[in-house]
Amino acid sequence: MASKNSTTKTFVDAYRKKPEEVAGELTVDAEEGLSNEEAEKRLRQYGRNKLEESEGRSIWEIIFAQINNPVIYLLFAASILAFIFGDIPEAIAILVVLIVNTIIGFWMEYQAQKSMDAIKEMDKIRARVLRNGQEEEIDAEEVVPGDIVLVEAGDLVPADCRILEEIELKADESPLTGESVPVEKTVEALDGELQIADRTNILYKGTAITSGTGKAVVFATAMNTEVGNISSMVQEQEDKRTPLNQKLNNLTKTLIWVILGMAAAYFVFGWLAGKELYQLVQTSIAWSIAAIPEGLPIVASIALARGMFRLAKKNVLVKKLSAVETLGETTVIFTDKTGTLTKNELTVNSLYLPEVDLVKIDWHKGEKPETEGLDDPHKNANFSHIFKISVLANEATLEEETDEATAANDRERSEKDIRSRVPTPDDDEEATPGDSSPETSKDPVSEITKGTGDPLEIALLSFAQQLDSDIYEDHKKLERELHDPFDSETMVMGTISKEAEGHYVAGKGSTEAILSRSKKIQV
Repeated sequence: MASKNSTTKTFVDAYRKKPEEVAGELTVDAEEGLSNEEAEKRLRQYGRNKLEESEGRSIWEIIFAQINNPVIYLLFAASILAFIFGDIPEAIAILVVLIVNTIIGFWMEYQAQKSMDAIKEMDKIRARVLRNGQEEEIDAEEVVPGDIVLVEAGDLVPADCRILEEIELKADESPLTGESVPVEKTVEALDGELQIADRTNILYKGTAITSGTGKAVVFATAMNTEVGNISSMVQEQEDKRTPLNQKLNNLTKTLIWVILGMAAAYFVFGWLAGKELYQLVQTSIAWSIAAIPEGLPIVASIALARGMFRLAKKNVLVKKLSAVETLGETTVIFTDKTGTLTKNELTVNSLYLPEVDLVKIDWHKGEKPETEGLDDPHKNANFSHIFKISVLANEATLEEETDEATAANDRERSEKDIRSRVPTPDDDEEATPGDSSPETSKDPVSEITKGTGDPLEIALLSFAQQLDSDIYEDHKKLERELHDPFDSETMVMGTISKEAEGHYVAGKGSTEAILSRSKKIQV
């Protein structure tokens, strides 16, 4: 388990330092990286690049959690008294209820814990680093402070790093900051006290590279990263009883006092009436046992288990059975929309053309999107240009595409990285809005916005590919002869592709930047 080290204190202001200063303080050559010997030494010093996690509960701890409940204590006491006074059927019935209730709770929570462990194993990522001047691919847990990390579109950042070099580098930091738009990265040192989202020369552990390439030096790993700090705060929170547990505990206490009070009253009045003492004691106890609702725990467990199964069908994993009820008690939820209420994806919704004004894109009428306002969109010259530019002036890659350039650059690694972050259509079975049968229908939009790159460019590729795959493939086959990447200063990007009868210039960018470069409009 990673141990706390001093890298966070030393480099809390890494964004204010020049790249060479950070590399110098970490005693690493940016061109050679660490030696294998030095990397091993630092791995022993700082520990593995892994977030600390509370150890999973053992089987016995899970079983104990099922019986550690005042209601269970009350029923168990009632069962013992029933045995003592010869009410064997009642005693056996209560014991059966206790056993069944324990089995249901144990099985559901045990399976949830196994599923969580499986997910953690699937979440292993790899990192490309410089070691002894050579590029190597290692387990991200073996990354240490001082490692020189190489990143490109599709990679997950293995640790907190100060950027040394970058070419059109952008990162999706929504898991950390909630910012839905990819952040443009820079090498330049920054001034002042800046928030995490404003430190544009830092790459954070767990974020994803959406475009460009970069080289960075690791200055914090494991629990010293920003995501590690968040993890520490979460682990410091005390466990609180769920509303259901609180209500059952209150009910149990009330039952105990009511039953004892009524049994005592029965005993006192019977004794005053001259009844036999032994008979009064036996009757009071039998009456108390009968008053205890032994079916309550199993009814509650079955109801919660049913809720757990329903959530599982929606791909929601619940670690504790009692936590299911908490959702029913919730009246107000404070949440950031990005990736929570939304899927952090963009979709082409409408187009504006000079002669037909607004063209709406309907994704829910069939297997492919439909253009409302254009019967045959490719007969419209303006639409054909928008379609073509969406494909050509684009640096993104859809998941299902077999791009040769990507394949040449370690295809196996990049595909593995993409799959680790982007669910496949088989895994994503969400219902079309308004459809009451989520198990049998799928939302077409949810199946097509998958890929690597800027979310806007992925949306444009998805739209073109789904609308007409044949024309889309024809455009993708055109040879690109010139590529001018997007620049934050010019606010435009462009490409020149070779066609049979010449060249096609495709560009896109901000409205102001495009219009200022335009002399004519096609109508």
